Amino acid sequence: MDQELLQQEINTYREKVKRCSSKEEVWQIKEDYEDVLLLGISVVESNPVLTLEQKLEFTMLKDTKLSMMASMIEEFTKTPEYAALPERAEAAEDTETPVAEEQVVSQEEELKRKEIKRAKAMSSYAGTRKGMSEQEPAPFDVKG
Repeated sequence: MDQELLQQEINTYREKVKRCSSKEEVWQIKEDYEDVLLLGISVVESNPVLTLEQKLEFTMLKDTKLSMMASMIEEFTKTPEYAALPERAEAAEDTETPVAEEQVVSQEEELKRKEIKRAKAMSSYAGTRKGMSEQEPAPFDVKG
């Protein structure tokens, strides 16, 4: 992956972080990003079709992305914008929403977040497969 594309990806996350409404949300974005990258690494490492060289290349790319994200977050935490954010999202919102409704929304958001993480991991995995031959290995036939 080109250095320019890596920088573009980090810039996209930088914009997301700048739109956060709490410090907690900033750290959640970082955590989600790390989770997706680490899931992608585990998927690639367990793929018997990829060569060791391909696995190492993918792992090094993910390490670079993790380092860039960590640097970007560290840089952002030193800004006045970050200092002005409340610690938790609840402090940033009006508390007019009933608790039961808030819990339903939280569960829906959690489900969406998990689906997004899975989709990103699968997309990341599919991207590593592009360089490989189009021929898929035959699945094992189970006879019992």
